[in-house]
Amino acid sequence: MTPGPFAQWLSWEPGQPPPRDVSPLAEALLIELHPADAVTLWLVNEVGSHLDQGLTARSAGPSYAHRGKISVEAPSSAVATSIWQRCAFRPRSIRQLEQSKMLLAHRLQVGNQLLGIVAVEDPNHSLTLARRMARAVTWAAPALLAFRQSRRRAIEYGFWRASAQIAHAYAHSESLDGPVMLRAIAAAVRSSLQLDRCLLLESSVSDHRLTGHYVAGIRHLWPSTDKKPVDNSGFLARLATEESGQAAEGLVLWTPLAEDDKNRLTLLADNLLSEVPLPPLEHAGWAGLGQAVSGFWRLWREFEAMRYRAERDELTGLYNRAGGLPLIRDWVARSGNWSVPVALLLFDVDHFKGLNDRFGHVTGDNVLRAIGRWLNEQLRPEDVALRYGGDEFLVLLPEVSPLIRPQAVDRILEGLKTIYPAPGSPAITVSIGAALAPHHGLDPLDLIEAADRALYRVKAQGGNAWALVDSPV
Repeated sequence: MTPGPFAQWLSWEPGQPPPRDVSPLAEALLIELHPADAVTLWLVNEVGSHLDQGLTARSAGPSYAHRGKISVEAPSSAVATSIWQRCAFRPRSIRQLEQSKMLLAHRLQVGNQLLGIVAVEDPNHSLTLARRMARAVTWAAPALLAFRQSRRRAIEYGFWRASAQIAHAYAHSESLDGPVMLRAIAAAVRSSLQLDRCLLLESSVSDHRLTGHYVAGIRHLWPSTDKKPVDNSGFLARLATEESGQAAEGLVLWTPLAEDDKNRLTLLADNLLSEVPLPPLEHAGWAGLGQAVSGFWRLWREFEAMRYRAERDELTGLYNRAGGLPLIRDWVARSGNWSVPVALLLFDVDHFKGLNDRFGHVTGDNVLRAIGRWLNEQLRPEDVALRYGGDEFLVLLPEVSPLIRPQAVDRILEGLKTIYPAPGSPAITVSIGAALAPHHGLDPLDLIEAADRALYRVKAQGGNAWALVDSPV
């Protein structure tokens, strides 16, 4: 018999669908060997260290000349493990008893390169079956080598295509939007390598805490993609101890792509649904892919650091005027267009000058840092807090109106009293002036001025309170 159906593996070219399995080879072996029940073909990984995938062809009737039924078996089964242990270093056919079944197994190799193992049931110690096996492996081994070579070319082309798509997306991006680009990178890697799913995971280097994820592919395998991935298989825990690795018989792979002083970007890919083994970690394409991604990722991280320094107050970590006022302007405009209530609070520390004079400016700076830390920890993600100047702070509370929910402002007023300037000193107090949009206007500067008038009234009456611009203290 000649391996005519397998000539297509030798002629694979970029742009054609990549070969994904060798089920035609298992079917041809079924027809050639005429076994009592089934033919099992196991594939050996690229470095010849373990079984990668198992295919079983079974006869559907008395005639063996028609298409057999292919099923994928786990190569970690007891039979597969035993066959591997006995066949890995034996060039000839062997018979062995496994689970009350007599099996005939043979290596598929070209030269000294082990490609796979074929096994059939042989309850009768048939010499005819042994001769058929010897003939079959003479053409099955070159066909399997052709499949491996064509698949290797397909994988290399996939890596090249992924890198090219990443470079194209980066070159044509109008802005350095990190999340958008990382999702595009995940999609490019998935489509180019024919993966079921691809995730890019950002984690901190110090404590391995997951800080971001960007997913492309089959979402139901990892359902909670809106907030934080649910780790059903323990892979996230292994990321903390293993920088790279493979699991599930090669169907899951993770490898770092980029790293800086604080963060690491790791790629997690799987073919748990299609059950097609992934390219091994030893493949040079993973390193090339990392080089294509790391340049953009580092540039984006540097850009984010520069933007943070430009938009944030160095002392408190809150927004400064340049970073916070545009956000306030957007929310105020939204309140006019969509009738979303917005509360704007302006507050300062009571008797702050006296605190500096008594305890020193270092203590005053520590108080401002403590206020910034409290606001960052206690405010909602949609709230906006900025240091307006000196000891003055602006806080914008979307969808909160002090006319309806004064406890939102009371919580800030009371919460800041937990800050003590120095051991043995009284807690600090603040005075708050409030204005509402659209009730008191739709110009941010007018609202700040209105809140400042309310703040002045509170200060004139002793502080440690809050008031709306048009209501008594």
